[in-house]
Amino acid sequence: MVISLDVLSKTAQRIHDHSTLRRKWVVINDTGCALQLGNVGILPYHQPAYAYSPEQWEFLSSGDAHLKQAVTAVDVGFVMFDAWGAPVSIPLEVSHLEDLPSDYKFNLRSQWNASEADAISLFTSIAYVRHVRLTDGSIWTADFDLVKSKVGQLNLDGVDLTREKNINTKVEKKG
Repeated sequence: MVISLDVLSKTAQRIHDHSTLRRKWVVINDTGCALQLGNVGILPYHQPAYAYSPEQWEFLSSGDAHLKQAVTAVDVGFVMFDAWGAPVSIPLEVSHLEDLPSDYKFNLRSQWNASEADAISLFTSIAYVRHVRLTDGSIWTADFDLVKSKVGQLNLDGVDLTREKNINTKVEKKG
């Protein structure tokens, strides 16, 4: 099992107009896993109040994933941290339950409700594959201790990768 740690900066979005800090997306891939993540991460989204709709904050996931072999289900986790390395919100998760062929590429686009405080403080998001169900019925599961050690190498800690998560099963297919 070889785990790579890719630090990808989402340079297009600064924390806010008065800061030079830019949010970071970190991707942890296990080369033995059927699902490989590309440039994947979480960004905050603000919908201002209008007419009879209240102001709303959300977390949005986006980014590409690629299958090395056919699967029947995938489960991708996200953990988020503020600029000081403290956890933000609870871990998020995207589960996709569908027969998908080898060499398939798709977008991990999803959304979750967020508090204003969590959305504003989001600085680093880390994406990793939690589970993959193969077509033969076997289930690949991440080595959570190894993933946590990779997170610790970034001076980020204090998150339980196996605790309750906010799960979303929406995934948009990519042509």
